[in-house]
Order: sequence, then structure tokens, then C-alpha cells
Amino acid sequence: MLSKLLRHLRPDIDIQTSVELREGSASVFGVAHSESPELSPFRGRRCVAYVYRVLRMVQTRGGSAPSVVRERTFHSSFELKLSDGTVLTAHPKKSSNPITKEEHTAMISSGEEGIFFDESVVPVGNRVRLSGMVLKREGGWSIRYGALEDLGEAPLERAAPSGRRKGKKRRT
Repeated sequence: MLSKLLRHLRPDIDIQTSVELREGSASVFGVAHSESPELSPFRGRRCVAYVYRVLRMVQTRGGSAPSVVRERTFHSSFELKLSDGTVLTAHPKKSSNPITKEEHTAMISSGEEGIFFDESVVPVGNRVRLSGMVLKREGGWSIRYGALEDLGEAPLERAAPSGRRKGKKRRT
């Protein structure tokens, strides 16, 4: 019991490789991967998370500004690939309800004047930082995350150099 309490009281650590893995609160960096990713409702992009917003322009003293009418955040379960190739399963702490294509189509056809749509997407293949509880199960490592931060596109893996370099020829 005391070890579980101490595990939760330790400060967060940053994990990027399998060598650093341990149970407890941590921030884990890796590349988001999913065999069956969610499609974002507005643009139809393959993603692991998104924020969907319905906005309306309102008049202010300085002109007009967008005001959020409706906002819904969605986080899915996916695989997180660490820099050394180790794979963790990532599950959100809170279950979220995705916007369906039908709901989005209904919002468009509602006929409301002056509304527009926006979405922020965390695409499959991007580097992410997950903050949450890392656990070891018989199937491997997993993380129950409460926060997900998109760090942008993952660098492409380069193939090993093969044989001859291109460039200037040597004089003999």
C-alpha cells in the first residue's frame, strides 16, 4: 500500500525509451499510431484526437470576433511508439464521445446564419507527449493519459547508407 502511495507522490519523469520505463506518474514521448484511427468529422483526417468547434461571429467594440457556440474534445485509445521502437498502449482517463459525420451534416444543414466550423487534429504519425499513469501489465506497458500534447510531425526514419556516396569524385 505504501509503495502505491509513494509511486503517485513521485515527481513526473520524462520517458522516451524503454530503458526509462517505470510504473507511476510520467510524461511519455513517442509517435502516435493506430490500426483503425478515428476520422475527424469536419475534414475527415485520420487522427487519434481532435477538438471540434462550432463558432459564430459576434460584434465587439473593436469589430467582430469569433465566439464558441459548441465545442467537443475527443481522445481515442492508440499505440505509442517510443524512440527505440517499444510500443505502449495509450488509453484516455475519461471516455469521450466523438462527433459523427451525421451530427456534423445536421449542424451544416440547420440553416443557422453566421456559423462556421473549426477543428484541431492530432494526426496519426505525429509526435505526442502523454501525461498520465504508466502501468505494466502481462501484455506489456500501457499509459492512462489525462493530457495529450501534439509535438508536430515525426521525423522520417532514414534508411542506412548503402555503399558509395554521391558527390565529387576523387582525383587519382
